[in-house]
Amino acid sequence: MKTRTLLEVDVFGLKPLQGNGLAVVLDADGLSTERMQDFARWTNFSETTFIQRPTQFGADYRVRIFTPRTELPFAGHPSIGSAFAMLWNRRIGARQKQVVQECGAGLMPLRAIGNLSDRQYLVQAPSPKITPVDPAEAERICSALGCASRPVQHVNVGAKWLVLDLEQADQVLALRPNFSALAALSNDGGATGVTVFGSYGRKSADQYEVRSFAPADGIDEDPVCGSGNASVAAVLQAAAKQPRFTTAYAARQGRACHRDGRVQVQIHADRRIEIGGGAFLISEGQVRL
Repeated sequence: MKTRTLLEVDVFGLKPLQGNGLAVVLDADGLSTERMQDFARWTNFSETTFIQRPTQFGADYRVRIFTPRTELPFAGHPSIGSAFAMLWNRRIGARQKQVVQECGAGLMPLRAIGNLSDRQYLVQAPSPKITPVDPAEAERICSALGCASRPVQHVNVGAKWLVLDLEQADQVLALRPNFSALAALSNDGGATGVTVFGSYGRKSADQYEVRSFAPADGIDEDPVCGSGNASVAAVLQAAAKQPRFTTAYAARQGRACHRDGRVQVQIHADRRIEIGGGAFLISEGQVRL
């Protein structure tokens, strides 16, 4: 077994230990897919990433992203956390304002903003594919969530989410889902899980409250979910709602599971979606894999 650098990073949190934890294994070349999946299952974070040498021209590094149960082609908080880990370990430069990540979804650019002390990264999500969910299936999803029936969209941004607009933030926070039912419905719908959102209105700096449930992947509730927020942005973009729809906004996530994170979202005129935020290093050491 080889000794490799392991960093644990808190992504999107307003302060350390309030966001979404991520394990990042550097110098992961030579690890088999099975070994990476075993380690991701062992860490039991919502995602664990493995950094390897790139295989595509133009990429700074390759990242492979695993939940405890499966590999994902793209996810937001692992992309941002991996870039932060590479910066911390001086694998990318502090003055490097753009990073290109190779992942299962292709080449994903990340844009650095802020000084080194308050560095944030915005990652471009894959182009979304949105499909309405059959009304009968949508009703079953709403029943499992414990909310009134409403339309559901299947949104593919690398990770696949069933997305519902609950209109109001307090309705999002009040949900008490049936996780076993959501797991079955996610599997039936070919989705990572279910993401819900609701508006705070004009008086709040954070426009939306978001929750993401992925019990089919072993994660009842993802504390702060980048791909879930990218899916919400895709639904808003498609609906072009006014005045609730804006091209740049902040979403809050995590308070329903004793965390507190903020995701910055930008929707560009050419329909590109970026999601971003900061990160904190929690621990650094070695792992034998």
